[in-house]
Amino acid sequence: MHVVRVDVSRADSLTMTMNPYLRGRSGPVPAPQPSDPSPVMQPRIRAHISLTSAAQNHVVRNGLRPRLAVLMEHATQFERILLAGDRVALSDATNLDLYVMRRRLVVDARESTLEIVLDVAQSL
Repeated sequence: MHVVRVDVSRADSLTMTMNPYLRGRSGPVPAPQPSDPSPVMQPRIRAHISLTSAAQNHVVRNGLRPRLAVLMEHATQFERILLAGDRVALSDATNLDLYVMRRRLVVDARESTLEIVLDVAQSL
């Protein structure tokens, strides 16, 4: 498990840092690069972050909507690193963390969607 911290110090920028002891790197997430330049048409995969009802209430109650909005807007940058069980920090307080409850791939011929479901994390 690693911790993903979302920092929105400026409205137009997104900085994501991970625990360097667990992943060995930190800093901005590079944009995904196409790995196969073949002319074969591959279905596009987009990422969508959704919340359980408990997580929705938690976000609203604790004023975390602005940071959650940034996370959701940049979901495709996080889809490769947000794994089931990972904690997502939308504030400096660890007791307000969310965690990745489930990853679900919804397959479609034209555009598949990776759904990442967040729930309220247990206190550390």
